[in-house]
Amino acid sequence: MHNMNKNKGVSTLAGIDTLYYFIDIKCDNYSEMWLKIKEGIYKENFEFIGYSGKTRGFVGAWFKYIEDGLTLFRIGFKDPTKQKNIKNVYVQFEATGIYFKGFTELLLLVDELLSSDFDIDGYHVSRADLNMFVNYDFGSVDWKNFRSRSAVKKSTYTDKQDISKHGYVYYTKRLETLYLGSRNSPIHFKIYDKGLELVKKANPNNQDAVNKYIVMLEYFKKNNMDYSGNLWNIEFSLKRKGLLEYGIDTIRDLLDKAGNVFCDLMQRYVFLDADEHTLDKYRQSNSLNKIPVAPIWEYFRDSYMLYNSKPAYRTVKERKRANKAYRISMIQDILESSFKADIDISLSELFEAYRHIVKIYRYTYAQTRSYSQSGSFGHFHSP
Repeated sequence: MHNMNKNKGVSTLAGIDTLYYFIDIKCDNYSEMWLKIKEGIYKENFEFIGYSGKTRGFVGAWFKYIEDGLTLFRIGFKDPTKQKNIKNVYVQFEATGIYFKGFTELLLLVDELLSSDFDIDGYHVSRADLNMFVNYDFGSVDWKNFRSRSAVKKSTYTDKQDISKHGYVYYTKRLETLYLGSRNSPIHFKIYDKGLELVKKANPNNQDAVNKYIVMLEYFKKNNMDYSGNLWNIEFSLKRKGLLEYGIDTIRDLLDKAGNVFCDLMQRYVFLDADEHTLDKYRQSNSLNKIPVAPIWEYFRDSYMLYNSKPAYRTVKERKRANKAYRISMIQDILESSFKADIDISLSELFEAYRHIVKIYRYTYAQTRSYSQSGSFGHFHSP
């Protein structure tokens, strides 16, 4: 599933890092099977985790599938006495499974294991993470280096001055993770130091964490990806609503469109080619779009190759009314920028500006609109 590109001296390794999906199944005696499943009994290699009873989530019995001591995926079977309007089976791929078994092989394995008991009638994706590992150093940047429409912007930094394991050396205020967008939003962007994460999470008291660490290192080694130096992960997490905005419902849709969806999102979350002074200047005048995209970002965008990717078009239904708190925060940001830039604003000018702002919002959110934007960059072919 993942492919590698080594142009410009920067290696990239891209694909689908996470997959959650529902399965449509036909089974006349599912209620009878449930009696055994709810007791934690299903098949060999399926280890019972427990019963999940969250009324707003998936209610049922959960198992993890283990092979060669590795947890490859988790699977939930719906409690038919508690939920009606939801699919019977919910599958969550573990990163260990994807990188040990392979994405396509894992899909086939799930099919094989379930087909002896059920007639499978369809797959519906509820979450997918499109990612790219890069041998590039983002340690000196923060959210201000990016242009996006996300209201939530957050950066976390390493708090250690020296981590020498595996050759890593880090300093205070070095970026560790950058988030754009809320975790609860339909689309969430994250860029983080994968090399540091591997070192931090390799807890000897947690066997699953140790197994994932070993599998990931073997995976990078197999694909000639350097994990001893700078290794970062660019990741877009799409939940069900975000996927449907791109017309993605099934796994086939996901595989067909993943490449162009990634490229479209790389245009919406943009790494800018400018110094801090220039960024601040253009941000104050709300004209970041005038700053060119960093060439390395364009290279990453065009390096994402996943089968023959079909054009992806995003359709977003806007809200009828803007959130009040969001309006206020926008006005505050504008005023704050004006004060920082030492611009004199009289009281009458302030009220006049506010009057126009209110008029604009009333007009903009008077009706619900839909718009479509092309996300196509052509077709990408696997080498």
